[in-house]
Amino acid sequence: MKRRAFLHGAGLSLLALGNGDRILQLPARWQRAAAVLAESSARKLAFLVGIDRYSHLQPLRGCATDVQRQRELLLSRFGFQPSDVLTLTNEQAEREAIETAFTEHLIEQARTGDVVVIHFSGYGSQVPLHTGQIADSVASLIPVDGNAGQSGETNHLLLETLALLARSLSTDKVTLVLDTSHNSSGQTLQGNLRLRALPDPARVAVAADELNYRNTLRRKFDSPMQALLEGNKLLPGLWLTAAGAGQLAAEAEWGGFSAGLFTYTFTQALWHAVPASSVQIDLARSAQTIERLTGRLQQPQLSGRATAGKPLYAYYLQPDAISADGAIAAIEKDGTAVVRLDGLPLPVVREYGSKSLLAVVAPDREGPIARLKVSAREGAIAKTQLLEESERDLLAVGQRVREALRVLPRDPGLTVALDPELGRIERVDATSALNSFPEVSAVVAAGESAADCLFGKVPAVEGGRRNSILDSGYSLFSIGGVPFPNSVGAQAEAVKSAVYRLAPKLKTLLAAKLWRLTANEGSSQLGLRATLEAIAPDKRLLLRRQTLRPLSPPFPDGSQTPLALANNRLPLLSVREQICYRVENYDERPLYLLLLGIDSGGNAIALLSPQPDSADAGGAATLNDITIAPGTTRLLPDPAATSFEWIVPGPVGLAEIYVIASTAPFEQTRGVLAATPHPRGEGERIVDLDDPLEVARALQQDLQSADAEASATGDSTTYALASNSWATLGFVYQVG
Repeated sequence: MKRRAFLHGAGLSLLALGNGDRILQLPARWQRAAAVLAESSARKLAFLVGIDRYSHLQPLRGCATDVQRQRELLLSRFGFQPSDVLTLTNEQAEREAIETAFTEHLIEQARTGDVVVIHFSGYGSQVPLHTGQIADSVASLIPVDGNAGQSGETNHLLLETLALLARSLSTDKVTLVLDTSHNSSGQTLQGNLRLRALPDPARVAVAADELNYRNTLRRKFDSPMQALLEGNKLLPGLWLTAAGAGQLAAEAEWGGFSAGLFTYTFTQALWHAVPASSVQIDLARSAQTIERLTGRLQQPQLSGRATAGKPLYAYYLQPDAISADGAIAAIEKDGTAVVRLDGLPLPVVREYGSKSLLAVVAPDREGPIARLKVSAREGAIAKTQLLEESERDLLAVGQRVREALRVLPRDPGLTVALDPELGRIERVDATSALNSFPEVSAVVAAGESAADCLFGKVPAVEGGRRNSILDSGYSLFSIGGVPFPNSVGAQAEAVKSAVYRLAPKLKTLLAAKLWRLTANEGSSQLGLRATLEAIAPDKRLLLRRQTLRPLSPPFPDGSQTPLALANNRLPLLSVREQICYRVENYDERPLYLLLLGIDSGGNAIALLSPQPDSADAGGAATLNDITIAPGTTRLLPDPAATSFEWIVPGPVGLAEIYVIASTAPFEQTRGVLAATPHPRGEGERIVDLDDPLEVARALQQDLQSADAEASATGDSTTYALASNSWATLGFVYQVG
């Protein structure tokens, strides 16, 4: 097939990507508005590549999904025209086709001031420039035809070639998003995550055609781009990479679909971006979620010449004020609206239930123009029905939706993945023991389906490779393979003994899952901001979170957005440092507050406010509500109102804390917390929770009871939470 004919076909096929035979079209009024805007503003071009089906490699599963997510974001959130977004997936993405498409779709069309977005999801590697000389290996991307053919050469796309192509553009407003890795670990899985780097680097030299093409591009410039790649800061435009040098990039199963960790979390952050945001802040949101799952295995990076100046908007485009949780992807003949829920947090989309309500919003209208009820969901795609049939003519493909009512299962369990390094008998015994606990709903093989945690042995590594013979005792891990604190057993421990020993950890993990399911920073309609602060020995601001949807007035300090993370890493607190949370209520209503979570030692904790002299002999007490009036600020705990000091106790590890606000008292939760033994004394204090799962279930009931519509929707198998009655802000930080 000739190149131009191939590219023309690819451009047409992208219109139906992910929607069967339904062609996506933007609403007529949006098309008219875009046409007017195009006369006076820059053109926006995108080239997206995703490869799952490699004939010569273990298939990946989330790269085509990444392309779909990125494309939907560009169309529905950033106003790209469908004809300006070119995608190549799977068998289309040969090396020569990628380079030709870049030239014809981007270089030949982009003009000064235009915006260009380039995305690649697939395998990456290191490839030698000369066969057998591994020391001269350079970073590469692997196209679908990247295997060594009869010529004995590796048909990779050099990262330097990509940089030279980007430098050939007439515009400097170019963003490259690379959800891949060039570092080999010798494995295809890390925990329950699938890695996007070759298990073993290529040993055969890169193809002569690729080297000749690179050299042709080199001659256009004074210096080769390889030196710039090594320096990063001089790369053209803005480079967003899934992982740093020497790190791994991963994808995961999320319940009905797979996606790259980086692509999912970054695009989700952009759905919720506000006009005052920046790419640094959007990347920080992505980094926080990824580090909670993988530790420091994968840390997204921002580089390129553009980063040398002031903070930038993602894709060089200021987001409008209409943040969203997704968009209408298709409207079927019977009126069913197919909605992509790409703005929902990762833990939530997997459990999102029928009867959830979505409000349809439009840039030219105040308030929702219609409401949709979820009738079915597969992965991140929901089928919905109008609550009012008379509103059918108001719906159009591309309209954004916002969450109004979240319906969740009342008793979700944990899905536990089993480390593939476990022997057959170990897997049988572990499955039998885990299934005996009510907190566990399923036991699966690692990498095959979505999971909440992983059971296995702490790996022993020799020469950069795992030696399972030397593995330590059994433990529970995050899905990225990070051991949970205080969960590693003795090396000679039997499998069933290990599972029974870990029973309390399973309860804590399930409680944490339920707390994460309430996270709604992007969709809450309450006005709330919270800042984690160190107050001794030195005062410093560490991490800020706020609800993004309410239109808030400027704060006294002039800031309206979260603090960006330094180098996209979580804030680091020292053991023995004193901390508190500064909470600001910019809602019109008084709010009730709750603070709880998991400390770096894996212990569930909560903030209590006992009434003076109310503790009984067992340590239980009557608790006060913790409230905050409209337009006011308070500290949790407040050093001026209590003798208690929240001192970070250690050990080294991650802490995960939630500040939760509701328009109604936490009556059920307060009752459960009141029975928690705690040291005598007056004022607010942090205590350990004996039964965090009971607290989590009481919290769900309280959040549902805060809204009449939610209370009427929830039933014996589900909870319903109204976005106008609660807000949950999550904080993840490192103790070291």
